[in-house]
Amino acid sequence: MADALGEHGRIDVLINDAGVGTVGAVEGLTMDELRTVFEVMFFGAIGLTKTVLPHMRERGAGTIVQISSMGGQVVFPGYGAYCATKFALEAMSEALAAEGAPLGIQG
Repeated sequence: MADALGEHGRIDVLINDAGVGTVGAVEGLTMDELRTVFEVMFFGAIGLTKTVLPHMRERGAGTIVQISSMGGQVVFPGYGAYCATKFALEAMSEALAAEGAPLGIQG
């Protein structure tokens, strides 16, 4: 973030689009595989969001875009881990949008 602020002076938009593919029945996935999927697709997005939020709050403006998918609304067999991360991201994004709106932050 410091590099972006140093070069551009502000951060107007954050787009979270990281992803990792995991296909398999929930029963067959190890806990490490599940943690990796969540680390990248949920905690990675939330971590970056939390990094820029203070700057956006200070400016009273900003937009946060979380890239999700249909997997955040419906579950497909073999994609339980993927869908779980997208459901979690959708829920957190809805809360962030409501929390950020009064501060001038769109999400």
